[in-house]
Amino acid sequence: MMDEEFHSSAIDDAFASFRSGSALPAPVGPAAARATVRRRRQVRAGVTGGLTALLIAAPVAAYAAGVIGTTDPPVTPATAPPSPSVPSPSPSPSPSASGDGPGTVPDGRIDEETLRDSTIELSAWPHAGRDHCPAGPQRFTDHPPGQATGPQVMLESVVHVDVDSDGAEETAAVITCQWTQAPELRVVVFDRDENGKIITVGDVIATKSNGRVDGVPENIRGVRASGNDVQVEVGDLMICCAGPVDAIQWQWRTYSLDGDTFRQTGGETRFQPNPDAGVDTGSSPSPTGSPGRLDDLRVESATMSGTTTGGTFTGTLSITFRNGGPQSVHPVLGIALPQGAELKTVPSGCARDDDAGVGNPDGEKRATYVCPYPVTRGGSEVKAGPFEVTGPASAFPPGASKVAYVEVRGAANPGVWPAPGDAMPEANLVNNFTNVPFTVG
Repeated sequence: MMDEEFHSSAIDDAFASFRSGSALPAPVGPAAARATVRRRRQVRAGVTGGLTALLIAAPVAAYAAGVIGTTDPPVTPATAPPSPSVPSPSPSPSPSASGDGPGTVPDGRIDEETLRDSTIELSAWPHAGRDHCPAGPQRFTDHPPGQATGPQVMLESVVHVDVDSDGAEETAAVITCQWTQAPELRVVVFDRDENGKIITVGDVIATKSNGRVDGVPENIRGVRASGNDVQVEVGDLMICCAGPVDAIQWQWRTYSLDGDTFRQTGGETRFQPNPDAGVDTGSSPSPTGSPGRLDDLRVESATMSGTTTGGTFTGTLSITFRNGGPQSVHPVLGIALPQGAELKTVPSGCARDDDAGVGNPDGEKRATYVCPYPVTRGGSEVKAGPFEVTGPASAFPPGASKVAYVEVRGAANPGVWPAPGDAMPEANLVNNFTNVPFTVG
């Protein structure tokens, strides 16, 4: 029931006449209406009283303005009416999934299955992958069973984060390019444009083979969202071939979008020395006397040259490899010559083994040699060759481009060329192998 101070017999009479169809009483006039409003505001001050007074005054003002019961235009009050109530704010529009219409924000939240089945644009890989991994429009491949032929670009995982603070999430993805047993990885952020097409926002971070010396990671294990930032879990080593994965040092690093570039804004920038690797992964030397659990054999350089005179090709192959770790190892050198070539003289201790699996990406049989070397101390460098190479002129015409392959492995059994799974665990397998291109003179 309405409070007594808000009761008005004039209003009761007006409504009774309206319902019975009788003639309406004369309007009391705007001045009386304003007086009534002022009196009732004084009775109950505040927001609630003001709203109640407006509800009571509304029909009176309507009669006074001639809105009810007349076709004449309403009379404009001489003074301003009471302040209107403040309307509730309208809810903000939700981001559009398609991006259609003005003012909408494209939704860049892309699930893993959709991204895997889409064509995406990749910039050039920044490190060794630049020479091996495809760029431009790409579709992801499935993880190949065993050793795949050719580079494989694979999607590892995704996470959703609003990197540009526009109210809609984008998609950060961990991507792998595998062309050897030690791949390179990168984190890339994707979005959608106004037409729903998947576009690239930018690269967050990429691994680098043997990059740990500069604080650049060799490994990526995970990615997650933190507010508007992307956090990446990076490791100092890429372990394969039954190596001890617990030797890897992991750390989380934070990256933020600055304009159109991702910059590191949190976490460590370098790795601490890794005693298990036996190599420096930080900014200071490895602990003295630490034997480590990994080898770090690497091919430092390999060059080949040769000319064809008359009916014979004659060339030389020179190789330098290094034991980059602190522990002594038994290195075995593998050489796969260009198709049609062979060593003129097989050095003492070396043996021909065309099934050794050195290089040979085309699957053709090549003259392949394995050469064991004496135990090599950590930090030592070995110069191998020059090896004299010969072949028929028909296989080596002047101007022809040829490639030899060189690889060094740590042997568990001295003098035996080990299968990949039997080789000593390596801190970095990528630098154990190299192509040796040359042009016939």
